[in-house]
Amino acid sequence: MLDLHLFSVSLRRVRRRSARLSAVCGGARSNVDAVAVQVPLANDLNSFTLLYIPLDWITLLSGMQRIITTKITYSKVLDFWFGPKSSPDYLQEKSFWYGSPADDVLVRNTLGNDYEIAKQGELDRWMQEGQGEGALALILLLDQVPRNVFRGKPQAYATDSKALTAARYAVDHGWDKEMPSTQRRYLYSPFNHSEEMKDQAVSLRLFTELGDQYHLHWAKSFYEEIKRNGRFVHRDRILGR
Repeated sequence: MLDLHLFSVSLRRVRRRSARLSAVCGGARSNVDAVAVQVPLANDLNSFTLLYIPLDWITLLSGMQRIITTKITYSKVLDFWFGPKSSPDYLQEKSFWYGSPADDVLVRNTLGNDYEIAKQGELDRWMQEGQGEGALALILLLDQVPRNVFRGKPQAYATDSKALTAARYAVDHGWDKEMPSTQRRYLYSPFNHSEEMKDQAVSLRLFTELGDQYHLHWAKSFYEEIKRNGRFVHRDRILGR
């Protein structure tokens, strides 16, 4: 069975090869304009089959994708990660913050599809919404979720640069200063995860300002590792470098 979400993402990789399909309508055969589309196989996402899709179908499917992405809200992401604001458990620690096989499955099942959509840039508008809350939700999808979903695989770091863009945007607007410290830690994570010294310097400054000694300890540790090695050595095996 073809997964609609995977199909909608594949449309971004359309090979616009001119094609004419022979179609039968009312007993008469006619030609139809179409595009060739690479579609991932359900049982092997690294393999593709080529489908020829009539152009008017593309318009319909694009509209369906817009409906799907419109229904995704940054509040859904924040409520899952931190709990609803009305809940007594709001901002209380969650087991999946630290990770386990069961927690990784939970994150994958809850936010895995949202991550794929964010990865394509369909949720970039969140950066400008909610006085930093949208940016924080986008960071969670691009920086934290892949570390659960793709733990120990190169894809875990695939969207770090996009997460860093959202973090810079929020910090440049000063929105982080209005957030609870728990959320600020996650907002600053893309700087913390970067292998660039300039970003580690920003991380060290932000965690120093935050005053959270536990996370400041790790910020200092990461800063020193990048200063010493120019990279996170533990990623070498994962990234094959």
